[in-house]
Amino acid sequence: MFVSINTSGFIIGFGYGVTEDSLPAPEGFTPENKREWCYQEGEWLRDLAVLVSEKQDEVKAWASKQIKTLDWRKSRAEERAVLNLPDVETPAEVYAEREAIRVASNRAEAEVAKLDSQQAIEAFTWQVKAADYP
Repeated sequence: MFVSINTSGFIIGFGYGVTEDSLPAPEGFTPENKREWCYQEGEWLRDLAVLVSEKQDEVKAWASKQIKTLDWRKSRAEERAVLNLPDVETPAEVYAEREAIRVASNRAEAEVAKLDSQQAIEAFTWQVKAADYP
């Protein structure tokens, strides 16, 4: 697919026909997301608000998955606590790990919101830190 841009670099048209002033569409371009793209200094850039939102959604999905994977450990710890078994993981330890994931997720979302470039947003990584535990 090819696109036409205005003098500010924003997409004003698209199609499969090549014209004198058309450019190859950016990777990931769809007609629905045409307003997210801008061509500047020879490269395609996406709207930062969209990128931030997508990265925050990625963080939330990661946290949700991590918490869900702890469900079996939570159940096991609760069962063993009822049985008063010694030297086993306690429900409180599992709850603390789940809370640390939530804190890390909230911290990561706030950090992403402060990023000011496409490169920084794409390169952003996060992890649970010792300080995230209650």
